[in-house]
Amino acid sequence: MKPTRRRSKPQRRKARAKPSRARPPVKKAARDTVESLQKEIRRLRAARGKLERRLTSAVKEIGMLRQLEFRIQSLENDLDKRDQEIARLRLERADQLSQLELRLGGAMVVGST
Repeated sequence: MKPTRRRSKPQRRKARAKPSRARPPVKKAARDTVESLQKEIRRLRAARGKLERRLTSAVKEIGMLRQLEFRIQSLENDLDKRDQEIARLRLERADQLSQLELRLGGAMVVGST
């Protein structure tokens, strides 16, 4: 007969405790349920990843649109200033022409359209 190796006390305790803590075998239906839940979790995580990428893309696009909107506002303000300057210069020119006509004694200045 082969001599058995003697175990220390902690090893003996572990050896005894294992049979009482052993899990009962998992039934096939429960295993299928677990697998289907794991598949669903993977599917949901993938969908969440796609949605997060779409959200990131949308946020970037919103940022670009805001920058463009500010640029448009700036250009519209510049255009308004230019229009006001043109109107001021036309009034100034009309005043100068009327003053010139008065100096010339009511004669019409040619090419003043």
